[in-house]
Amino acid sequence: MESSQPRVPSVQPFLIHHGSENRIKEVRGRDALERILPVTSIPLHDSKATEKILNFCDRLVSRIPAYDLHFRQDVEVANVLRNL
Repeated sequence: MESSQPRVPSVQPFLIHHGSENRIKEVRGRDALERILPVTSIPLHDSKATEKILNFCDRLVSRIPAYDLHFRQDVEVANVLRNL
């Protein structure tokens, strides 16, 4: 029997940085939240929307890991991602 719920692909937030080597580091919880918030569009003029976005970000980092992805500008970073 199949589930009536649609399947959604796994999503993992990546915080990308140019680096001297290709590497991935998992970040969770408060550390992930502190890294995600500065790159999140938050409509400060709308307090209800701001609250929803902040709650979403908090739930996101509490349920799935985020990753710092440091990479050189070459094709080898694809191998790092495949091995995740």
